[in-house]
Amino acid sequence: MGKIHMDQVRRRLFAEAEIPRLVLKSIIMSSRLPPSVRQAAQARLSAMPANTSATRIRMRCVLTGRPRAVDSKTRLSRIMFRKLASEGQLPGIWKAR
Repeated sequence: MGKIHMDQVRRRLFAEAEIPRLVLKSIIMSSRLPPSVRQAAQARLSAMPANTSATRIRMRCVLTGRPRAVDSKTRLSRIMFRKLASEGQLPGIWKAR
């Protein structure tokens, strides 16, 4: 399985498990609940697959899949951003004079 495909799988798993994870985290952080309930929620959260966590998702370039130096606004790597800007394919962006 390639890196890009694995990142897509992680994004899908995170989307499916986002709400249950948030519920469990709110139970764990609540100081009003008894410790036994909080510990049970902690155990259920630990039992969830690691790929359902948001920290496992990597920002990648949408064109090349490059994992480093990716601009968060355009989701392009610095290399593709420069190439597309030089070709004039990014509206409103031009080379400094």
